[in-house]
Formats: sequence, C-alpha cells, structure tokens
Amino acid sequence: MTPVQTSGTELQIDFSFSGHKQTVYQIDIPPDEYQAAEAAACKWWSNSKRGTYGRGILATEDDPYATCRVGILGQVALAKFLGLDTDLTYRHQGDDFDFLVNGKTVDLKTASHRSFGVYITAQRNGYDLPLTKDVYAAAYLKSEDRQNKTAVVVLVGWATKEEVARLTPRKSRYGNWYNRELEFVETHPIGEL
Repeated sequence: MTPVQTSGTELQIDFSFSGHKQTVYQIDIPPDEYQAAEAAACKWWSNSKRGTYGRGILATEDDPYATCRVGILGQVALAKFLGLDTDLTYRHQGDDFDFLVNGKTVDLKTASHRSFGVYITAQRNGYDLPLTKDVYAAAYLKSEDRQNKTAVVVLVGWATKEEVARLTPRKSRYGNWYNRELEFVETHPIGEL
C-alpha cells in the first residue's frame, strides 16, 4: 500500500549504530488528535486488567493511563500515515487488530521512547499466547507535551507473524511473562507496509 501522508517527515536513522540507516517517518500529533487519544486512553479496556502491571508498566499514580495513551498515539500516527481513519471505539476485551491493510491484520506496538525496539508478549503466567496478527508494526514516541496536548511519533517498520515467531521469547523484567523483542533494526521499512 502506498502511504498517504497528511503530515510527517521522512528521516534516516541508524538503529544498529553500524552506519546502516533506515527510513522512518515522524508524524506530528496536533492538540485535537492528542485530546481524542487521551480521552480514549481513559476508557480503554486494558485499564480494567487486574494486577500490578494490568495498566502497563508506564502507568503511575500521576499518569495512570500512560501505557494506553502511548499506544493510541501510535495508532493515530499510523492511521495518518496510511490515510486511514483512527478507530478509537471502546470494545470490551479490546479489538482483534489495530488496522486492516490490504486484507492483512496489523498490530502496532509503540515504545514510550527511542530504544532497541518493541515487545510482543509471548507467554503470560505459564500460558503461551499465539501470534494472531498477520503483521506487527513498530513505532516509538519521540516527544509528548501533556500540557499543550501534542506529541511526535516515529513510525519505524514492521515484521510478518512468521518473522516474529522466530524471535526467542525472553523473560520480562516485570511481572510473570515472556516477550518477543522485535528490534527496530530487524524490521522492514514502514513505507512498504
């Protein structure tokens, strides 16, 4: 699918520190879209999960919806990039996928900052979690201004379900689960999604 950018900047970033630069897209989230994401994050189904890490490891007393908001901001950015509408509809127990692109289900994972990549949960409390999406896309939150209600998201890349399945699950530093670590450097360019 050829992306239809309504806003954004093409960048070249070296995630491997080897000189190999990857084309990524920086998407600005203006106040109206930020506020919609913020309102949706407060109602997101994942906030009802029990346990220490139910709301996500970013959640704090001062910012209990941080994990959901970061993920939704990523979805807003990818929707803008692809020229799609952002679906912020509440669904009990979440939805089956974030996007449907050319008949393929897409799950977007957004890191809270530039790091190595993103996590895809592989096992929780001893139970394997199947990979149910066709494609896993990766992004990170470059900046966020909660006071002025703006953010910048960098869309990095994607991997197929088969590629993600080959990643070795690693014990999480938090909670009782294992994650597959999808490194940014291992992804296909987001422009080829």
